[in-house]
Amino acid sequence: MRKKKQRPLFSTHQIQTMEREFAKCRYVSESRRAELASDLNLTETQVKTWFQNRRTKSKKETRDKNEQLTSEIGRMPFEYTDQHLLEEERNFRKQEHLIHSFSSYHPNSIFTLPLLGRSSGLL
Repeated sequence: MRKKKQRPLFSTHQIQTMEREFAKCRYVSESRRAELASDLNLTETQVKTWFQNRRTKSKKETRDKNEQLTSEIGRMPFEYTDQHLLEEERNFRKQEHLIHSFSSYHPNSIFTLPLLGRSSGLL
């Protein structure tokens, strides 16, 4: 049975240096990878693998953030719609009250109010 390779533990300096490089460019050239490996006392394979893993982590973070935003946005219309409908219902009741009040105080008025209500299409 083959012995499993130990996972390298990167120092804070190595991680910070590679994070800075990643912030500039998500993909490093062969020459830059060799330079980083030499500067950080790592193998080129370790640097290459770190960048591959970091890109995967970045994609996952972006996907998770997008899913969270989509989930929040998905809930917003229902909250807005419920509030909107309640406001419309209050406005309808106020207008209905005004119409009845006007007609009871001015039963013989030649002034006619427009039909307000759900079937009128105005609400």
